[in-house]
Amino acid sequence: MAAGQFLQKSVGGFLGVFGFLLSLILVPIFLFFFLKEGHSISENWSNYLPLRASPLKSEIVSLLNEINNYLINFFRGQLLVSLIDGFLIGFCLLVFVRLEFSLLIGLMVGLLGLIPYLGMMICWVPAVIIAAAQFGDWWHPLLVTIIFIVANNIDGMIIAPKIVGESVGLHPLTVIISVLAWSLILGGLLGALLAVPLTATLKVLLKRYFWDRPPDGSETSALPAGP
Repeated sequence: MAAGQFLQKSVGGFLGVFGFLLSLILVPIFLFFFLKEGHSISENWSNYLPLRASPLKSEIVSLLNEINNYLINFFRGQLLVSLIDGFLIGFCLLVFVRLEFSLLIGLMVGLLGLIPYLGMMICWVPAVIIAAAQFGDWWHPLLVTIIFIVANNIDGMIIAPKIVGESVGLHPLTVIISVLAWSLILGGLLGALLAVPLTATLKVLLKRYFWDRPPDGSETSALPAGP
């Protein structure tokens, strides 16, 4: 029994490490070809939909293109937010803490900040460790933690709702409420990650099929009367 559990854990650990290493190799390869063929894919992707040419297919292609534009704007806005967070944290760590590698930590925040909440938490860990090793007290790690907490609150309440909300056409208050709502619906981190894309997608569907839908009979009433 014990031998079987040991073997199962060993095989699972090996496959996990192998999968991680394989992803490190495959992701850059896929990224290269996606970047190389991006223009062709964006123009011809609709040809691979398993639908015959029809008004239904045209409607689906138009809908997916509109959602895709919202998602592109979202990720562009999120990139700008992460760069602002990285500059803010790197500057504060350098000026107020005199922390070594503060600019490197700011760069990490700028890159990993594309992952809301989790990216900043990942960068907080090495910053606290460096502060403890550099100064050998509890005050400087606490100051680093305060800087990250303040920056995270500024990001969540001001920067992200303003920039990301405007990039996808959502009011900042809507972004904040959507993060809270989807966090409750999907649970914690996953809801926070998908909140804005899901809300933007829902907005596209409601606007396209409910809010901007002409009332029944309006199409016929606009036609000229017969002789």
